[in-house]
Amino acid sequence: MKKIILIISLIAIGIGYAGVLNYYGKIVGTITIQAPIFYADFSQNKLLTNTKPSSLGTITLSDSDSKKLFSESIDATFNYKIKCEFSVRVKSNRENQILRVYCKYHDGSVLKELCHSDITVSTTFQTYTTSCTAETNPPYNVNRFVYDFEGQSFNDEVEYTIESNPYGDTKLQIDKAS
Repeated sequence: MKKIILIISLIAIGIGYAGVLNYYGKIVGTITIQAPIFYADFSQNKLLTNTKPSSLGTITLSDSDSKKLFSESIDATFNYKIKCEFSVRVKSNRENQILRVYCKYHDGSVLKELCHSDITVSTTFQTYTTSCTAETNPPYNVNRFVYDFEGQSFNDEVEYTIESNPYGDTKLQIDKAS
């Protein structure tokens, strides 16, 4: 009889502690995940992850030339559609020229476009911002992200000068599309 009372008491105590833990033992919190920012660094000819360039660098594209900057290897898979946010400090030697910026990724063997956006460029340096959302399924097997700049003129006298600087004016941010 003592064993039965002891067992029933232990069960009652266990249930009581479980009730107390269930009420008081909850852990609640919020996590904010910041998407990486890839800063263009023309002096090193690459995209820096979450690090602004230490010096000024420029490139010049003529007519429909392009320039691609690759991030370091990241080896990631995404389960959501991607939004690409661009910022670029650029000028042209002719007014109202179109510069196309691409958000791409390399899967280890092939370069794939996520989306692109066009910017109308003036003859003085300005920092332009734009964004686009990938229309394709979420990217998988992402080895590197690529920021691609491409002139849209077919006149070989048109030049685009793009600047990377310690302020981080030329950058690409990858985020979740809403």
